[in-house]
Amino acid sequence: MKRILTTLLLYISFGASFAQNEKNVVRSIDLAYGYKIVQQNFQDNLNYVGNFSFASPLQFIGIGATDHTLISRSSEAETQLYYCQIIPRKILTRDSLDAYISGGMFSLGFGIDLFKKSKLFDMFIFGGFNMGRLRLYGENMIKQKNFYFSPKLSLQPKVKIGPIAFSIRLDYEYDVSNPNWKKMYFSSAPAVFADKFRQSGFSAFVCLGYVVD
Repeated sequence: MKRILTTLLLYISFGASFAQNEKNVVRSIDLAYGYKIVQQNFQDNLNYVGNFSFASPLQFIGIGATDHTLISRSSEAETQLYYCQIIPRKILTRDSLDAYISGGMFSLGFGIDLFKKSKLFDMFIFGGFNMGRLRLYGENMIKQKNFYFSPKLSLQPKVKIGPIAFSIRLDYEYDVSNPNWKKMYFSSAPAVFADKFRQSGFSAFVCLGYVVD
C-alpha cells in the first residue's frame, strides 16, 4: 500500500508541474469503494446483469487519483488512475466446493472535462483500460486465477467541497483476454474445473478524496 500511495503522490506532483494553466480542474487523491456487475453469470456467485445484491461480490476498495497531466510536449489530458482490491468473499462452486474469491484491478484512463470553466465541479469522460485478475483459493486444492484486460469507457462527475472532493465513477469495460482459468504459479495443486469466464461488465464506485492544489 505504501508503494501505491507513493506512486499516486508522484503522479499528482508530476501533473502539477505541467498543469499550472488548469486551475479549474479538481485534482485529488481518492479512496474508492464500489461494485462490479458482470455480464456473464458465474455459477450464481457474483453480481451479474439482472441479478444484484449488496451482499454479493464483486466488491472493491482502493485508492486513486484524477489529475490534469502532460501526455507529450504538445498535448495534455485529464487522467484517471486507480488501484483497487477485491474484498475476499466465500463462494460455493458448482462442484459444491467452498472457495474464496479475491483479486485486484488497475485502472488507467485519459479524457476530457466537460466543465472546464467551473472551479467546483468537473464532468470527466475517460477512455482507457482496466486490468487485473480474479483468484479462487481455499481448501480442496482450489488455487486458480483468471487474468483480464478490458478496454473501458468511464464517466466521473466530481464536486469540490472545501478541501474534500466527492465523485462517482461509472465504468463499462469489455474483456478481450483469454477467458480460461489457470493454475496459480508455484502451486502444486491440480487444476480444478471452472467455467470459462469473461469479466466484461459495469462498475460503480463512490470516491472521497483530498483536494491537491
